[in-house]
Amino acid sequence: MLLFRCDSCNEMFKREKGSMDPKRISNNYFHVCANCDPKKFAQKKGVENRLLWDMKASSLDDVSKL
Repeated sequence: MLLFRCDSCNEMFKREKGSMDPKRISNNYFHVCANCDPKKFAQKKGVENRLLWDMKASSLDDVSKL
């Protein structure tokens, strides 16, 4: 059994080790619990990244506020 924190709602959840790809068992990947919608979470992350990528290099906006 593996214990993860959902990147969408911050709740802790368990997953069987055998049901996951060994490469995805790390903090380099996002993990979403069964109560959250993974597609909605992925869309939200895509919007956040697009806002960051579309920002001008000379912008004085704080990146952590996006």
